[in-house]
Amino acid sequence: MGSPLTEDRGMYASLNNCAFVSTAPEEGIGNQEPFCFLMDASMLGVGVGFDTKGSDRIEIYQPLDPSAHSYYQIEDSREGWVESVRRILNVFL
Repeated sequence: MGSPLTEDRGMYASLNNCAFVSTAPEEGIGNQEPFCFLMDASMLGVGVGFDTKGSDRIEIYQPLDPSAHSYYQIEDSREGWVESVRRILNVFL
C-alpha cells in the first residue's frame, strides 16, 4: 500500500488522514515525545488532535547556560526537523 517511498522510508503514517496524541506524561516517556509525534505526523500531512491532560504536569524552566549545550545543525529533512523540536524542548523541560 502506498508508494515505494512509503516503504523505503517507513512513512506508513502518511497513509492516515488523522491521528490523536495525549499530552499526559507517561512513565518512561519524555514530556517532549507527544510534541515530536505531532511535528512528525504534521509533516507527513496527517491532521493531529491532542488533549490538554499534561498542562498541569509539565513545567517549563529557564534554559540552562547556552554555552553548556552543543550546537545542532538541522538536517533539512522531516527527521531533522523533528529532532530539532526534541532538542529545543529538552533545553526547557
